[in-house]
Amino acid sequence: MDFYGRIQHMPISTDPDATQLLHDFQKGSLSSGAHVETCLARLEEGAGRINAATEILRDEARVAGRAEHEGALAGLAFSVKETIGLAHRPITAGSVRMPPLTFAQDSAVVQRVKEAGAFPIARSNVPEFAMCYDTDNLRFGRTCNPRNLDRSVGGSSGGEAALVASGACAFGIGSDIGGSIRYPAHCCGIVGFKPASEAVETTGAFPELEGSFCRSMLAIGPLTRSVRDARLVYEVMSGTRVAPFPCAQGRVLRDQHLERNIRSASVASAFQSACAHLEQICGAAEQEQMPEAEALYQAHLDLIGAEFEPAMHRLLKNAQGEEFSLMRETLGAITGRRQVSPFVFMQLWGMRLLRRSQASLDATKHMVLEQRERVRTLMGNDGFLIFPTSTELALSHGRATRSIGWPAGKRLFLPMTVMNVLDLPSISIPAPAFADSETGLLPGISLACAPGGEAALFAAASEIEKILR
Repeated sequence: MDFYGRIQHMPISTDPDATQLLHDFQKGSLSSGAHVETCLARLEEGAGRINAATEILRDEARVAGRAEHEGALAGLAFSVKETIGLAHRPITAGSVRMPPLTFAQDSAVVQRVKEAGAFPIARSNVPEFAMCYDTDNLRFGRTCNPRNLDRSVGGSSGGEAALVASGACAFGIGSDIGGSIRYPAHCCGIVGFKPASEAVETTGAFPELEGSFCRSMLAIGPLTRSVRDARLVYEVMSGTRVAPFPCAQGRVLRDQHLERNIRSASVASAFQSACAHLEQICGAAEQEQMPEAEALYQAHLDLIGAEFEPAMHRLLKNAQGEEFSLMRETLGAITGRRQVSPFVFMQLWGMRLLRRSQASLDATKHMVLEQRERVRTLMGNDGFLIFPTSTELALSHGRATRSIGWPAGKRLFLPMTVMNVLDLPSISIPAPAFADSETGLLPGISLACAPGGEAALFAAASEIEKILR
């Protein structure tokens, strides 16, 4: 709020979505070069206020905007999460201690998007190591929500969500291991889609998890201004076509465990309207119970801790080869000489103190695999689960991060996190028609499906988008 109690915000983009931009390019009513200049103007405007871009690729984008392009995304400027590789550009993951990583070529997903005729215009901010639900770090600082500067953009793809929401790009590329695309989409009032883990190649992106169980919880996907854009960009990223699907042939599933903790009136109203609209089209919802929901949430914490703790210590060996010491960092925190963000510091202590035995981890993995099979059988290719993306609107800065590991964190993030553990494609859709009058924030409503059920998912998402807008 400013001195007079007014909400401080950036101008929210009312620009056409990517699909409309492509249509305008084809008609000749808009050029790619003019689109680039609009994006650059928004990037400059947001640099000092929302702080979402870690690098603006002005010259490269202007050259690309003047060039001829072919493909499904021809002429569109996109942004990319700083942890997703662009050739010869350092990945810092927001860390001041980790030696930057550099790839000789673009990540696999960026290559696909470029081959479809789009080009990068900016790289976006992340929490350190892309490990929490607030986008803030010691290297680049805090990213603010363009809808309300006093609120968080979420994380870890928070910079991406802020850039898309502010009109600084046609779409963004993010990654998601526990809500990291969908929660920022919810916070910033845009669309975010997390595919199944194997749908989009992750080569050339940080963290590299090949061979780990957590790889099956990680996905790369799009952040966009519409459901049809999410579908279009996903088709390019995955190299697969999502077939048309009559929404009326779909099955609506609901689970009280995923909707019982709603605390925001606007979230509740949007959710009930979305449910009613889908049930009018598809028939009464099937009341199911997500098996072991709380156990799956805890499994996420345990598996991330077990597999990420040694990796984080390796990454934090500095350029001089000095090992990272938690005791030394504790002293640094007391004396004001931090080398890692407060959240990473707390995570590393938590991971050390709450280590699980190998037998316990093996049992957890077995439970997760059993539940994946059960849920996929239950959903089939025509079922979609509906639930609120998060139970509250975007929180004040730092509050989401402080909630992790506590009951409030479970209440806020369990619905999203369970979809990663079960490896279910999931999309968050904004509800402008239910915007909160006091904060200007929008609720998000999510759908999830079994891998292979993406056609039904996008059909249902398109339907509820109509009444949420």
